Amino acid sequence: MNGREIINIIYNRFYLRDLFGKIIPGLVFISANYFVANKLFLVPDIKVDVFLVVVLLGISWVLGFCMQSFGELIKLIRYFPKSETQLEFYVRYLSFLKKATMDEKEDVERLVVIKEACGNLCSSILVTSLSVHLMVINMCGFSVIIDYIWSFWSLYLIIIFIFTFLFRMHRKHVNRQSDFMNTVLSK
Repeated sequence: MNGREIINIIYNRFYLRDLFGKIIPGLVFISANYFVANKLFLVPDIKVDVFLVVVLLGISWVLGFCMQSFGELIKLIRYFPKSETQLEFYVRYLSFLKKATMDEKEDVERLVVIKEACGNLCSSILVTSLSVHLMVINMCGFSVIIDYIWSFWSLYLIIIFIFTFLFRMHRKHVNRQSDFMNTVLSK
């Protein structure tokens, strides 16, 4: 089996979507919440072993769906251009699948992976930020959050920067996927 066949298997079986679109956003949520809970002495230090890694990957995968659902609920995540209904998009996507070459289908799948990864990670950053801040407020009070924001303002700027540009790339890839499909359908 050559490298291209392996990549095809990864794309076709959605492993990249699962890893970048579900597991990593879920792991961001778990990791940040564990770190803060540990610093607040709410949970003990944990020894990492193979069993824990497998469990964390599974939980992260499921939490990735929660992040995606939240992003959909607040209209942060979009799957198709605003000018189109879901039904219109599905009809166009099925037409694309009938006409597209294998390479063109792989190109669209790559755009979908990027779109989903950016959208779900953006949603995860938002949910994680809310969760972590609520935990600190609950345990230490509101004034501690104000002090923390004031002390680490540059970290907050970096997080806002990452959130903003993940959101931008998510929306860009919604349009890139749509444009690419239209190009294939028009030839």
